[in-house]
Amino acid sequence: MPIIFIGAVSGELLAFLLSRFLFKDIIKAQIRHSEWLNKKFIIADDIIKDEGKLFVFLIKLACTPAGLFSYLMGVSCISFFDFAVGNISYLFWASSLSFIGCSMFSVVDP
Repeated sequence: MPIIFIGAVSGELLAFLLSRFLFKDIIKAQIRHSEWLNKKFIIADDIIKDEGKLFVFLIKLACTPAGLFSYLMGVSCISFFDFAVGNISYLFWASSLSFIGCSMFSVVDP
């Protein structure tokens, strides 16, 4: 399970940093281009100003695409520390995926 958690969170943190420093202008232009996404992003950015860690924690518990979410958070006002701490909720997903995998293995190989 630690390998799953470390690999997934490392990838998400890397995507966050790439979007913050390398692809920021491109991603912001794509957000501004979509009227629906622009409105939602402004609302989410206001929430992130107050409760960044909690926002990331709760969104990561939902079934959201990790890469897309990391890229969007990279252009928001959230700090890297808050994003990293919010990713702790991935422990629940990693645990459940490990449990399912081990259960499937025990069914196949009695």
